[in-house]
This record gives sequence, C-alpha cells and structure tokens, in this order.
Amino acid sequence: MTVDLQDTYMQNAKILLVSGENIEDFHVTGQCESLNMLQGNKFAVAELENPLERQITMDYSLENRGNVHIYLIKEYFLKADMEKSYTSEEGTFTLKVNVVNHQDKPVLDSETLKNSISVLIDGQESSYEVENGTALVPYQTDKTTNVNVEVTTQTSGNVIHYIETTDMVELTVPVVEEEPDYTVLWIVIISLCAVALLLSVLYERKKQKKNDGEAGSIIIEPSEPPVCQSMIFQDNWQCIC
Repeated sequence: MTVDLQDTYMQNAKILLVSGENIEDFHVTGQCESLNMLQGNKFAVAELENPLERQITMDYSLENRGNVHIYLIKEYFLKADMEKSYTSEEGTFTLKVNVVNHQDKPVLDSETLKNSISVLIDGQESSYEVENGTALVPYQTDKTTNVNVEVTTQTSGNVIHYIETTDMVELTVPVVEEEPDYTVLWIVIISLCAVALLLSVLYERKKQKKNDGEAGSIIIEPSEPPVCQSMIFQDNWQCIC
C-alpha cells in the first residue's frame, strides 16, 4: 500500500501500525536520508528522517484476518521571521512573514501547510497572499506604531516545534514634506513684470512724441535789415535793395 506524506518539509515522519492480530513481514521503502523500522507482535513503526518524496510504499501481512489502524505522525521544526515595506503611493505597509523549516526551505509553498498556518497582528487573524514562499500581509496606518506579529499553526496531529513565532515590528510612517506654495511669489513676479512693461511702453511713447516735435518745428534766426543802395539815373531815383 502507499502512504502519502502530503509534503517533504518535515524533519521526521513516523508511520505506526496497530492491530489486534500479529503483524508480520513489515517493510517500508521510500527516498529519505535515513529509515528505521521497529516491529512488535501487534504493532510496527517506521521512522523516516528528512523524506525526499511524498509517496512511501509500505507492506505487511497479518497472521490472521483482522483490522489494522495506521497513523502518520509528522514532526516539523519551523522558524519564522518578519520584515516590512512601505508603499507611499497607497499609504499601506506590507508585512512579510517568512516561515522556513529546519533546512531553511520556505514551507508556505505547500498548500497543506499554508492552510494550517495563520498570521495574527495584535491578536487578530489577518489574510495574506503567498509570493515566492513569503506571506504578504497588508496593513494600513497613518502614524508610526508598533504591531505584534504572531505565527500560529493548527497541528492536526502533527508535532511542530517553532522558533521565533512572535515579533514586535515597528511601522514607521515617513514624514512627507509639503511642497512650498509659490502662488503668491508668482503673482508678485507677474505684477512687477506688468508694471515694468507698462513703464517701458509709456517711456517709449514719451520719447517718440519728443522726437516728432523736434522734427516738425521751424527755427527762425535773427537777421540784419537790408541795406539800400541809392543810384541816380538822370532825374529818377530808385532804391535797389
């Protein structure tokens, strides 16, 4: 028969058989770093260390017909650490929760483990998405604050050892400097330019009028009265000027 381990992130997996009849010819095959088997009269145990594949083949027989109860116990050693990033465009933080096993492999890639791992912020469970093996938890705040981030797991019969499951994360809202308002300055500059332009136009007009007055005037210079010379032609006297 085949036993499905569901994932390969555990450090140890134990397969336990219990029956009211004697168990014989117990044998387990599967890829793993090491395999230990123990068989008694009415029980048998196989322990796989660091399994490399999900499917494990198991064979056994009973001395007499009877029922066999099979139990799968998985033991995990997990570690969690938290990071955060800030998106100014949306004004939200993204809390990044990394959960890895004893071999530093992200375990959230496993649907089975993902469905059993919860992220709590200040005691409240938060929804998250998984990207490249990391849980992304959105969190929005408009002021700098500290939040308590905790990772919990529903064991479902598994043995889970956690390291650093809780952390206090400081969320620092960056100070956004307001851009200065140059409206008044632009109004003053435009007004000054308009006044300067008006004065320039008035000056040019005044200068033009002055030039036009000088070109159209007639200058009369003083002169001596004409000198008359007398000439006598016989009896007639004429004055030729």
